Amino acid sequence: VEGLRGELLEGQAPFHWMLEFPEVFWEGRPDPLAGGKKNRVAYFDAVVGNPPFAGKNGVIAGGGAQYLDWLKVVHPGAHGNADLCAHFFRRADHLLGPHGALGLVATNTIGQGDTRTTGLAALVARGGVIYDATVDLTWPAPGAAVTVSVVHMATGSVGKCVEEPVLRAVDAATGRLTARRVAVINSRLAARAERADPVGLRSNDDLSFQGSIVLGLGFTLTPEQRDALVARDERNAELTKPYLGGAEVNRNPDQGFDRYVIDFGDMTLSEAERWPDLIGIVRDKVKPERDKNKREVRRKYWWKFGERAPALYAALADISRCLVTARVTKHLCFSTQPPDSVFSEQLIVIVASARSSFATLQSRVHERWARALGSSMKQDLRYTPSDCFQNFPFPSPDPRT
Repeated sequence: VEGLRGELLEGQAPFHWMLEFPEVFWEGRPDPLAGGKKNRVAYFDAVVGNPPFAGKNGVIAGGGAQYLDWLKVVHPGAHGNADLCAHFFRRADHLLGPHGALGLVATNTIGQGDTRTTGLAALVARGGVIYDATVDLTWPAPGAAVTVSVVHMATGSVGKCVEEPVLRAVDAATGRLTARRVAVINSRLAARAERADPVGLRSNDDLSFQGSIVLGLGFTLTPEQRDALVARDERNAELTKPYLGGAEVNRNPDQGFDRYVIDFGDMTLSEAERWPDLIGIVRDKVKPERDKNKREVRRKYWWKFGERAPALYAALADISRCLVTARVTKHLCFSTQPPDSVFSEQLIVIVASARSSFATLQSRVHERWARALGSSMKQDLRYTPSDCFQNFPFPSPDPRT
């Protein structure tokens, strides 16, 4: 332990606020924002900064496997998919005590989805007031493909001093940053009062799915490669299926597929070896990478998809067509697809065959709903079943029937 401690001290310069400034964190310090009252938690009067941005995988890579679990414990209600910067908002709020203000640069998802729920929504729920916000601002550094939001919040006595909040945004026509005074700014960084999040509806259960995580480009085939395999052995057609991803749906005028994929389903290895041409390809092109995978199940069952999404294909078994949209897309576009394809994880699949379902989901009403409740990176919509579909109230009579 001592050796490890020495190595850490050699490579890092630890800084502990409470040790460096004990006079600030002294429990007997009069709180200037509470009229000099000694409330034992005066802490900082204000916190400003530009915290790091990192998604779920980045948080785990930077802090270790247990770091994410620790963040969820110290910040009750936090979501595992939230960006790391949301936790800095929670931490800054804690260090303010009951009174103070903070101003932090955040990823533009701070007002969206799980990042919003973890950060701003939790702070607004406990009385925080957003008094100045800049939304969807392109980071000014040359070549930086980052969109940020800048959020100022106040709590306690400071929050009571807020008059008319200021909401800033880039004008789409001129590209200039504009500012307007509004009555209130909610946790979605919109000029509307805070409202409870919509909840999932039972009528929408088991109708929306994310596609399969194939986990290995070696599973995929060009049409020419597939034709050659079928010419060699007609049985190869049974396990080589059309493979459709978000890029094809967004790029191809007919929203059709460009590739096939080898799909052994839930076969055992001995069963898969009855197709020697196909298992040979997967053994050569997939297994070497799977052998390095951290998850034992993916190493052990290297001939299977990483995540097959069996509930999706079971739901598609009895319908003639379904609807799909790219999981990340600039323009929300649904298309009708035959159900016998393998859909990638970059697609959201809606189990609905009625054409009136397409009309409803492609409507401006549903797009406004999805963009208000989904999340985005830069200006792209991230469409997820839980945020955009599960909670969507379809009109009556139900267009899906």
